[in-house]
Amino acid sequence: MKKPFKVLASALLAGTCFSSTLTLTFAEWRSDGPIAVEKEDEAAIPSMPSNDKILPEELVLESEPGRVTKFTDVPANTELAHAVQFLHKNVIARGFGETFGVNDPIKRLDAAMIVGKYRNDFIAEFDDYPSAGFTDVPLRALDMISTLKWAGLMNGKTATLFGSYDTMTRGEAAIMLYNVFQHNVELIEPEDISTSFKDVSGRYIRAVHALTDSGITRGKSNTVFGTNDPLTRGQLALLLYRVYTKYYEK
Repeated sequence: MKKPFKVLASALLAGTCFSSTLTLTFAEWRSDGPIAVEKEDEAAIPSMPSNDKILPEELVLESEPGRVTKFTDVPANTELAHAVQFLHKNVIARGFGETFGVNDPIKRLDAAMIVGKYRNDFIAEFDDYPSAGFTDVPLRALDMISTLKWAGLMNGKTATLFGSYDTMTRGEAAIMLYNVFQHNVELIEPEDISTSFKDVSGRYIRAVHALTDSGITRGKSNTVFGTNDPLTRGQLALLLYRVYTKYYEK
């Protein structure tokens, strides 16, 4: 039986898994916990939610392995096939007709929507939030993005721009996923927050090392994580699938 959720009141979640590529953004670590904040917008730190809701104990999705034959760019009987099927079967992410777009870089808006749908059990708990006020977020996504911002998981590039159509990076992905899952999965926290990756520093260190030390992801080499490299749709699918099967699946 996989490790169950740790139930926390008035807390946020985080954790992640990747492959040789990934992406997400924001968040600096402070002594009192993770605060979502874009490097470009350090003055616009959102307030942590002040409610007494208890977060859900379990994330229940379907992850039965199987062949993915719907998408021509997904090799059958591979971990990637299982990951894509996991997202598609649970209506978390759709493809583009005959292809899933596994090698396509994913934009911040699309990554946020996928993660929000993936953790809909958590998002549903936050139903009283102000509009984020971003001018570059389409109406269909405004509720989700506003909820993520209000919950302290994601912030915009500026007070009025989310950066919806900017490509997500591997470093940004590490931070966002760490923020979303950290209190609900038993990630290994490195005692020494120094890094062996030459391209990991500052706000990325804790998230990257919690994920790599937990065996959820790895760098592109022993000394390069690929912090500024784009995350692809296939890589995000692998991250979410690995987190679920490692920590949540019974």
